[in-house]
Amino acid sequence: MPSHNQNHPDQAGQVIESIALREQELQVMLNQARAEADRIITEARTQADQLLKTAGQELLRQAEQQKKEAAQESADLREQRMSQARKEVENLQQKSQARRRQAVEAVVQMVLPEER
Repeated sequence: MPSHNQNHPDQAGQVIESIALREQELQVMLNQARAEADRIITEARTQADQLLKTAGQELLRQAEQQKKEAAQESADLREQRMSQARKEVENLQQKSQARRRQAVEAVVQMVLPEER
């Protein structure tokens, strides 16, 4: 029996040592996991910042493109309306000229009636 009692304290010491060693290993693993998590978070933040920057640049590019397109559409519409206005002015001038001729003929007819 005495030998059994002596083994028991040695066994308990070994178990405690084993637990302590395992605790140290787990602490190392935990520290490594934390470091890896920090690295992943830092990398994710960097990627997110880059994505935000790229998205912001794309939005600015699209806004500039839309501004150019709107200006071109406005210029096209203005030119179309000016062209239409020129045609209308030309038509009115032709009608006015024709009416002036008719008016001149009517005045001439009144002043110098033809003998019938």
